[in-house]
Amino acid sequence: MNYIKDDIKNIPIYYFNTPQFKTTSISLAFTLKLSKNNYLYGQMLSRMLSKKTKKYNSPEKFADYLSDLYDSKISVECYGSGEILTIMFRVIFLNRKFCEGLDIEKEAIQVLEEVVMNPYLINENGVLSFDPEDLEIEKRSMINNIADIYNNKMLYAYVKLLHLMYKDTPTEILLADDKEAINKIFADDLYTFYVEMLKNSEKYYIVMGNISNEQLKKDLLRLSNNIKEGVNLKLLPIDSSKRKQDFNLAFEETIDEVQTSQSVISMGFFVDTYLYETDYPSILVANGMFGGYFNSALFQIIREEYGLAYSISSSYNALNGSVVVVAGIDQSNYPLCKKLILDVLKKYQNINEDDKTLDMFNKIKKSLISDLQQAEDSRYNQLLELKTKLDFKDNYYDTSLLIKKINDVSIDDVKNSFKKFKLSNVYFLKGNLENN
Repeated sequence: MNYIKDDIKNIPIYYFNTPQFKTTSISLAFTLKLSKNNYLYGQMLSRMLSKKTKKYNSPEKFADYLSDLYDSKISVECYGSGEILTIMFRVIFLNRKFCEGLDIEKEAIQVLEEVVMNPYLINENGVLSFDPEDLEIEKRSMINNIADIYNNKMLYAYVKLLHLMYKDTPTEILLADDKEAINKIFADDLYTFYVEMLKNSEKYYIVMGNISNEQLKKDLLRLSNNIKEGVNLKLLPIDSSKRKQDFNLAFEETIDEVQTSQSVISMGFFVDTYLYETDYPSILVANGMFGGYFNSALFQIIREEYGLAYSISSSYNALNGSVVVVAGIDQSNYPLCKKLILDVLKKYQNINEDDKTLDMFNKIKKSLISDLQQAEDSRYNQLLELKTKLDFKDNYYDTSLLIKKINDVSIDDVKNSFKKFKLSNVYFLKGNLENN
C-alpha cells in the first residue's frame, strides 16, 4: 500500500490518494496502552460519541444533518492489537465534484471535529459527565451483545476456547465479557477517560480518497490545534517475542454440559507465527488446506466423508499466533471427531506430493490470492491494512507483497508450517438434549 506521510501540529497524516472510490474518508486515531479498563472504557466511549453531540443533541438530529451532507457517515470504533488500543473516529463523504455548491470537505471535517471535541455532556454542580441515562442504554446493549455470544453456541465455544488459551494475556482482554465490570462504568469516570484519551495518547490521521493534500491540511488545522499533544507516551511496535512466553503449552481438555441439542468441539493450536514473520504466508496456505475453505481437508473428511459435523472450519489469527478448529456435532461423535481432526493434522505434517494434495494446494493458493485481491476493493479493508501497517511500524506484509509470497510458497513450506501446530486446548460444549 503506497501512501504519503505528512504532519500537522506534530500529528502525522497518512495520505492514501486514490480515485478508486466516489467517496473520501478521514480518520483520526488515538492510541493507548491496552488494558482491561482501557478496552472496556474505549468500547463504551465509541458507542457514546457516535450517537449525538453537543450541537446535534439527539440521534435523530445528527442523522438528519448527515443525510443533508449527501448521506455522509460518521463512526467511532475501538480496536485492540497486540498491546495497543486504538480509538478511531472516521467520517466518509462524497467527493466534492459530486457536491455542487457545497464545500463538502470543510463540512465533513467540522462534523469530525464536533464528534471528537464536543460530545453531548451534562453539567451537575459544575462537574461534567456523560449522560447517565444514555450510558445505561449502552451498558444494556453491551451486555445484550455478550448474551448473543452465549446464545450462539459455535461462537461461544470459540470464545471460551480463546479464554482458556490466552488466560491473563492481552488477547483475553479483547474477549471482555465481564458484565460486572461493564456495570461499574460510571458517567463521570467515562468523561475522565475521554479527557485522558485526548491528552495522553499518540495520534494520527489516515486520509483515503481523491483529495488535495494542502487544502486538507488547512481544513484540519483547527481540529489539530484543539487536540492536546500526547504526553510521555511512545508506543512501541507490536512485538510477538513477549507473547511467545504467554502460551499455555500444557494440554488441557475442558467439557461443559449445557441445555442444548447441538454440541460443539473447539480445538486450539499454537503455531507461534505472526503477521510479519517469514513463514506467515505458508501458515495461511496450511490453514486454508486444513479447514479454511469448503474444499479443505476437514470439511471433506469430517463433514462429507464421515458425516460427523454439521459445520466445521479452521481459522488462523496472525495477531495471537493460533489456529482454531470449530465444529458443530452430535455429542456422541465427540471422540471420533477429535481423533480425525488430529489425524488430518498428522497426515499433513507428513504430506505426500500426490496429485490430489497438489491440486488442493494450488486451489487454496488461488483462493487466498483471490480473497486478498477482492479485499483491496474495500475501503474499510484498506483502512485496516494501513492501520495494521502503522501498528507494526512497517514491519509488515502489504497486500502486493503477500500475494507474491503466497505464490512462492512450496509444499515443503506447508509441511514445515503444519509441524508448528501444537495442540493447546480442547473445549467441548456438550449438549444434553436429544435432537428431534
